[in-house]
Amino acid sequence: MNDEKIFKIRKKLDLLLELDEQYMVVGSNKHKYLFNNKKTAEELKKFEVLHNIVLPEEYKVFLLQVGNGGAGPNYGLYSLEEGIQATHADEMKTNNAPSNAFEKEFPLDNEVTEKFLDYARSCLESEDGYQDEQIVHLKTSGPFHEAIFLSDEGSASILMFEGDQPLLPRPMPGVVSLSCDAVGHLNYVLVVKGEQAGKVWITGYALSPCIRNGHQVGFFDWYEDWLDQSLERAVARNLSKIDIIPDKIIETTDIKTLILTHFKMKKLPEGFEKFKKLESLAIDIDDLDLEDAIQKIKDMPNLKKLVIANQLHYPESFRDLKNITKLSITQNYSLWHQGHKVFPLPEEVTLIPNLEVLDLMNNNQALSLPKNIGNMSRLKELKLFSTSIKNFPESLRRLSQLEKIQGHLEKKEGNISGITPQEKEKVIGWFPKAEIRIY
Repeated sequence: MNDEKIFKIRKKLDLLLELDEQYMVVGSNKHKYLFNNKKTAEELKKFEVLHNIVLPEEYKVFLLQVGNGGAGPNYGLYSLEEGIQATHADEMKTNNAPSNAFEKEFPLDNEVTEKFLDYARSCLESEDGYQDEQIVHLKTSGPFHEAIFLSDEGSASILMFEGDQPLLPRPMPGVVSLSCDAVGHLNYVLVVKGEQAGKVWITGYALSPCIRNGHQVGFFDWYEDWLDQSLERAVARNLSKIDIIPDKIIETTDIKTLILTHFKMKKLPEGFEKFKKLESLAIDIDDLDLEDAIQKIKDMPNLKKLVIANQLHYPESFRDLKNITKLSITQNYSLWHQGHKVFPLPEEVTLIPNLEVLDLMNNNQALSLPKNIGNMSRLKELKLFSTSIKNFPESLRRLSQLEKIQGHLEKKEGNISGITPQEKEKVIGWFPKAEIRIY
């Protein structure tokens, strides 16, 4: 299993080096995708005996087979020695790790962590949702309680308190630092002592477990997440320069998100349909051939989220986008400069058969919703902040599954933007059980 992981990591590193020749990935101009010398089994054994710990197996394999620090998240992966120095910077007077560096265990055990994750999942999955930056206290058995922070992106953190005072141990016990952000506020650490040994956390103002698909990750998954995110950006930059996608990009990557915003492309490259794992695609490119793009993405089984640019008309083939559940439409600056400052959202948008979320936020070119929006029987949410939409078409009231409308209220009668107070009251009457956030 470990050998397979190392093989996969090496292939992705090789591809990333090839695609990112100009070192556009953050920190790559420093590490240049190189690694320090590998550790020997004898060196690691000596280290473990000295500190009375057993290093997590995945991390140990990486040190032995790839390198002792080098290419990695932020500005690179610390060596084992640098990781201890970063964790115990205030204590250390030499380059040697203090002999008591791992005397104490990581402060959170599996029970507390799982309670926290269960609560975070329940908030994220709740039908009622949660407020941005919601903090709820979770009491635990012991001297601490944890405040749970949930961001709009779905990440979650633990703030430790003793009484009413925030408390984050310095240095954080039972960990080795892996990587740090540019300003030193956020630090990725690997737990090496305690029940959470082998898991990766983020320390800073709070403690955040690194999570993938709702579950904690160990070293390999954390490192591969960085590779995948870096490859997504590198591949996106290269797609604007090629006509045919090389098979090795498809075979090596697990790309789930592609953002092609602001690229000058007329067509998506041939072979684009092979990105079978793609879940989210932004192709809000002013002059893109949308008909061609639809033919290449319509059968992608996992593609649910699509971002496109405003057009005066959309192709009838929108009806073929059966897997798309969330559509975002952004401003088209080419049309803006041609004099199309505002115009109605084309009726073809209503052809997407299973759309649940229509997001027009910050698109002040959008003058009105399609008259036949009532045909979008699965629509659950409308996001209309910072648009020029002032009224709701009569057919909207037919949307029996609509749960939420977001937008801003007209501040002054006659303003070009903002939903009128009368229209707000109208939709409240149409959807008494829905969340109408128009203010």
